[in-house]
Amino acid sequence: YTAADGLASNWVNGVYVDGLGNLYAGTYGGGVSVYDGTTWSTYTTIDGLASDSVNSVLVDAGNVLYAATDAGLSVYDGTNWTNYDSSSGLAYDYVSCLYIDNAGVLYVGTNFDVNGGNGTLNIFDGTTWRSYPPPLFANARIHAVTGNESDEIYVVWSSLAVAFTKNL
Repeated sequence: YTAADGLASNWVNGVYVDGLGNLYAGTYGGGVSVYDGTTWSTYTTIDGLASDSVNSVLVDAGNVLYAATDAGLSVYDGTNWTNYDSSSGLAYDYVSCLYIDNAGVLYVGTNFDVNGGNGTLNIFDGTTWRSYPPPLFANARIHAVTGNESDEIYVVWSSLAVAFTKNL
């Protein structure tokens, strides 16, 4: 798909397909585009997104949309947007990656800025944010976070991959 088809931007940073088959595309400069199999719709800062530069997207089991932007984390419950940034619990505003485990715990990778540095894993249990800086390199960029059914979480920092269990 391209902008000619209805995608907000041809520069796509992340995609996600939800349980209903909807395709979510986080774009650079265009916000989040959603394709339902027939038509495209797009969420931007006008709708409540923290920034139109979106690095990663995902949708949880309750159909809540999470968008990792260069100005924080945007969460859309289908009606209202909630934005999180360094003033509301994240270590940094630049959000690079997202993961939600089976218990609904949200893992958010943040970096000092677009160029990286001080990549921090932020964990949100629905009430409280906790932050974990890179284990070895103070200037490491966080690139990815994911997990498995055994409650192991995997985090990739620049030149370093770390696995740990959820009992941080």
